[in-house]
Amino acid sequence: MKKMLLITVMTLISMVPFVNAAGTATFVKLDDKTKGNWEGVYGKEGYKIAVDFAEKLSKGVKIDIADSATYVWVEKTDDARAPHKPGKKEERIAACWYGDLSATINVGEKPVQLAVYSLDWDCSDARTMQVEIKDGDKVLDKRELSAYSCGKYLVYNVTGTVTVKLTLTAGPNAAISGFFLDPVAAK
Repeated sequence: MKKMLLITVMTLISMVPFVNAAGTATFVKLDDKTKGNWEGVYGKEGYKIAVDFAEKLSKGVKIDIADSATYVWVEKTDDARAPHKPGKKEERIAACWYGDLSATINVGEKPVQLAVYSLDWDCSDARTMQVEIKDGDKVLDKRELSAYSCGKYLVYNVTGTVTVKLTLTAGPNAAISGFFLDPVAAK
């Protein structure tokens, strides 16, 4: 009888839908020095770079990208602005997701550092975008990002499920080249 009751309770628990934890986000810094040299600086707990082969996320972490297309400016370059391929610092690719991108990132309840890398490869600095970090409809942080032809990281401490929303404010389109996850730095 106990075994049957345990199986019934476990079945009922497994039928309860997964509820995303409420999202939090605190802006940490703008990094315009690292460029595409992310390994060793960012991505210790995971990354997703704007090409299909470049994704490695910790168990339970999800990054879902919507409302965007992927574009490769250059498949192979030695330009330091382009993110290098994971484990291959001599191989770089200049690529992005572009458009009115919306990326939903679920990191769970443990605080994680999220670095969002933007690159305006065309060197025009014509692109300007609004970057919002949201929890549902609630805006947790909003920044204008411009002059990112040399590459810029917006770095946040986040928990739960947050959405990174790009909105074009000037230029041909809004563009992001990667998302990088790390432990939150000790104070």
